[in-house]
Amino acid sequence: MQFESSSSEEQVMDDDVDSQFWGEIESESDAEFSEGHGMIQEVPENLKDSTISPIDCYRYFITDEIINLIVRETNRYAEQHLETHELTKRSKNLQWKPTSHEEMLKFLGIIIEMGLVQMPKVDYYWSKSKLFGSEVIQNTMSRDRFELLLKFYHFSNNQEQHADQDILFKLKSLLDLLKVRFKSAYIPGAIISIDETMIPWKGRLLFKQYIPGKAHKYGVKIYKLAATNEYTWNFMVYTGKQDPTSGRRHTQTVVMDLADVLLECHRTVVVDNFFASMSLAESLLRNDIYLIGTLRSNRAGSEHEVVQKKLKRGEICALQSNNGIKLIK
Repeated sequence: MQFESSSSEEQVMDDDVDSQFWGEIESESDAEFSEGHGMIQEVPENLKDSTISPIDCYRYFITDEIINLIVRETNRYAEQHLETHELTKRSKNLQWKPTSHEEMLKFLGIIIEMGLVQMPKVDYYWSKSKLFGSEVIQNTMSRDRFELLLKFYHFSNNQEQHADQDILFKLKSLLDLLKVRFKSAYIPGAIISIDETMIPWKGRLLFKQYIPGKAHKYGVKIYKLAATNEYTWNFMVYTGKQDPTSGRRHTQTVVMDLADVLLECHRTVVVDNFFASMSLAESLLRNDIYLIGTLRSNRAGSEHEVVQKKLKRGEICALQSNNGIKLIK
């Protein structure tokens, strides 16, 4: 079994915090967010309608550019495979014919249908029995053609891959296009949140994570920035210890990278105790961004008198540092 536990990342001590002086919280209010936000005007009118169809939404994000990328790289990989492998006369690979934009849309539609209507084996979708089988899928594509497309399905040119490249090289083009599209539809408002989520996966994968506290303990960890309406505006796939953000300031780097172009607008970032730290609050304040989060007991600042103070029911203790950080208990 291959997996990497992220528990060690969560235990990192944030002990390199600048010296601060603390006093009573000042009465003046923080600067307010006043930037434009919401749906971007360039988004087609039909996507702003409450009656938008699922296919309209899907095709806004899965653009022709993305489909063309998949078609191009799938055809390229199939050609490379056929040229470099000896095939027997009975090999199904000999039936390969280049795919097209229209066929790739059908293929992706079948993948979505299989996710909605799950069966024990892929073959069952083409079964003639009354118990199994999907007439929609059977009328869309033959099983042999589907299996060929699934085998050669690709997003990048293998011949351009080098040992020192990003571990996500094969997905990078697709991920970059999706991020651009996510950001093109919507601008987050005054409050944003950053959190981690798991895509369930128990198969073999170099950067599979194990997080005991999650509903799905094994899988691919995704960091995402979302608006208050739960719209995912930016995201980052975490690839473990070899990830560019990995290291002593891992969580702080993640937050700053995800919120990059949203800085200096007086937004408020809400995080849980995995991300929250005094140094992150300082970094965000220097970029005119506020932070709300709970502080872990092993993070610098947890030894502060506010945190350590024993309170009676209904009591509140709060102080503010000289650089604007507020500790409240």
